[in-house]
Amino acid sequence: MKKIDNLLRSCKRRCSNYLYLHTLNNKVRSIRQKETIRVLFAVAESATWKNDSLYRAMLSHPRFAPSILILPDEQKEKSLLKEGVDSCFDFFRRKGYTCIYPYEGEGNRLINIRKTLNPDIIFYQKPYTYYPENFLYRKNMNALFCYTNYAFHSLLADWANKNDFFQLVWQNYYENESASTDLKNEYPAITSNIVVTGLPITDLFLKKEHENRWKETEGKQKRIIWAPHFSISDGGCLSYSTFLSIAEEMLDFIKATPLPVQMAFKPHPLLKSQLYDHPSWGKGKTDDYYSEWANLPNAQLETGEYVDLFMTSDAMIHDSGSFTIEYHHTLKPVMYLVNGKEHTSMMNSFAKEAYALHYKGTNIRDIRHFIENVVLGSSDSLLKERKSFFESYLVPPNRQPAAENIIQAILGTGRYAL
Repeated sequence: MKKIDNLLRSCKRRCSNYLYLHTLNNKVRSIRQKETIRVLFAVAESATWKNDSLYRAMLSHPRFAPSILILPDEQKEKSLLKEGVDSCFDFFRRKGYTCIYPYEGEGNRLINIRKTLNPDIIFYQKPYTYYPENFLYRKNMNALFCYTNYAFHSLLADWANKNDFFQLVWQNYYENESASTDLKNEYPAITSNIVVTGLPITDLFLKKEHENRWKETEGKQKRIIWAPHFSISDGGCLSYSTFLSIAEEMLDFIKATPLPVQMAFKPHPLLKSQLYDHPSWGKGKTDDYYSEWANLPNAQLETGEYVDLFMTSDAMIHDSGSFTIEYHHTLKPVMYLVNGKEHTSMMNSFAKEAYALHYKGTNIRDIRHFIENVVLGSSDSLLKERKSFFESYLVPPNRQPAAENIIQAILGTGRYAL
């Protein structure tokens, strides 16, 4: 009986996808003729909110009415799920944005996107299915789907590129021609919806002014970010993390160092949940560890937006995927902590170039060497190449912000006129 139910669900889903794709052009024409286009950004966490410039551009545009719906992220540990929803909701409310809480009435009943919000276009923050079923794209196919990746497009792996959602997206925005071309060569059957516009996060990096997010310290200090990835568990599709092998030594280093440096601990949003479940860590040890970083005089804990933090820093040490490219907006030196597992084979060509422009390390000795010689000693041999990378890959096309390119692509105007 279970096999029959699964087969019926699969058939129903394929029929829904077929109908959606074959009515797509009519939906596009209808929406482009509307006086006001309702756009919903479906967001699960503030730390990977990358569409601020696009939301603001739409807010000031006469044709768009943007709003934000908070999604409960069900991959988080249960005690952190509701906390994450409330934190994300408060984050957008403080910005003054139109933000919708996902629950209503007694018993925390989930709202109905179609009936309550009826959006014309939905931007899902991530293409995954870690959210309540009624909030998933397959339950809201009355709308068009657009997608700005929450990270730069760096991977040519099936799990990152082949799923139902990407096949249903009307416009999938890419940062440059190199990433677009690599994907088309690898997955020619699923790339007809790619539009090269640049990504909105680049607009934030390219702002002329940035807020100082750093703790006040005595004397002039070099500001260094440590950003560990969450992939501490074996068996996942990602295996970047070096956290378990370096965490204690990194904390000891910043506590005891006589060097004129301060450090921001910028963990991946999912790392805390992973540590809560880890047999050698757990909730108590994890909370204590995070608290120590928050309370040291020459250190700080950063769990939210990070563009201003990056742009006012002097260097970064990390083992992340997306930061491999993003930090190059700063033109500052950066070290990648390598855990011995090969992962560059999944990267596209422009991500491999970004990775090559990192200093590499495996332990606290390498980190000290990087800080003393590159950050403090100004022996930065990769600076010229980073500048060339920035000009070649990170500046949006058409000499205008990525947000403006995306708006023109949606409306079919300007450089994106049919």
